[in-house]
Amino acid sequence: MNKRARISNEEKDRHSTLSKLIMGALFSAAFFGTSVSAEQPTNNQVPNFQFRGTTGTKVFAGSGIVNGEVPALWRAFALDNGNVTPEIVPLAANTLYPGSPATNAVRFTVHSFATDGAQAFDHSDTIFTLDEDEMYTARVYMRSDNADASSQQVDVAVPLFNTDGTFLGVAPGSFQPTVTTSWTQYTGPEFTAIAQRATHLTFRPIDDGGDDSILIAMPEMIGQPLTNRVPNPEFEGTGGLVTGDVTGPIPDDWRGFAVNGGAITTAIVPVAANELYPGSPATNAVQVTVDTFDPGGGQGFDHEGRLLSLAPPRRIWSEAWLKSGNVDSSSQDVLVQVPVFDNMGVFTGITANTYVATTTTDWNYFGGVSFLTQPGTFADISFRPLESGVNNSFLIALPRINGIPIVIVDDGFESP
Repeated sequence: MNKRARISNEEKDRHSTLSKLIMGALFSAAFFGTSVSAEQPTNNQVPNFQFRGTTGTKVFAGSGIVNGEVPALWRAFALDNGNVTPEIVPLAANTLYPGSPATNAVRFTVHSFATDGAQAFDHSDTIFTLDEDEMYTARVYMRSDNADASSQQVDVAVPLFNTDGTFLGVAPGSFQPTVTTSWTQYTGPEFTAIAQRATHLTFRPIDDGGDDSILIAMPEMIGQPLTNRVPNPEFEGTGGLVTGDVTGPIPDDWRGFAVNGGAITTAIVPVAANELYPGSPATNAVQVTVDTFDPGGGQGFDHEGRLLSLAPPRRIWSEAWLKSGNVDSSSQDVLVQVPVFDNMGVFTGITANTYVATTTTDWNYFGGVSFLTQPGTFADISFRPLESGVNNSFLIALPRINGIPIVIVDDGFESP
């Protein structure tokens, strides 16, 4: 993994030589007009609340068992002989309430319980920041899925952390509803956040004699409005930047790069409505195909010319829809990172939100672990093919970095 993910020295040096170009773009109007994907409402802090994708995390140890599939940015775990199955269940429009959108639910079933409740479904890798003095309440649609139509008790936990991820030993927004076989929205107690706090939601069926099976849909916690901080996520236009041996169009505000003998070909590919997920908008994808491979990672696609500010400090994460473009339909590994730059546009050597996406010929939804931003730094999202497929080709659609809106004040600098 380390060898395949290594970035060449020449590529790192290039970050410094492009500093003036980057600084010229840091405070441009490119931060305006970025779309909000239908995946994330503007004020729901819960990541991937529609349970898209199948690239979440399974954690098991001590003879624990996790079968099934986990949506992106979520986690299912079972320790100490616990045995659970998460399943993604499509829901038609109007299922939850009149006018409800088509979405996904997660069926979470506990086959055997571990000691101390060591089995659950949560998004602990993507804890989100709470804002001081704001009131918060968790809400979620649930119903029992027990075969005998019995009700099911559920522990919905809202644990509090420091923004660095340290658990504080309290969970003031937690509640334990008894859910029936009818879809119902359950609401937890309100609590007021204090400074430097973060949280996530955790769902645990309680051992109450039924099948210990529940369905979960549309979890939410309302906070500050969120926006997609990535410029031009629809990949419109062809006015982007090129570094090195790149053939093909580059969308506005983006960059294709191939150095150290590497060479790539790019294409802008239309994506029809509903192609990514039910209700997805018509958009564009970018296809990146490696013609000559630099094993040091010297080829890829990013928006380094339009960096986004990481102020104010809060936890953020990236998301994207990806699929393989290999001609033989083989899978393709892609290294996804959020490199961090200083206020002069020089690469700091820090990469956050790093993961390897193993893409197939179906669109899938990927996301990285949330990280705490630092004022005075900037970032982009970077996609680099790893040498794994027959022609190392992949497609990207609707990339996203969640954050609060940034405005530009009279002195030309950004401000929350």
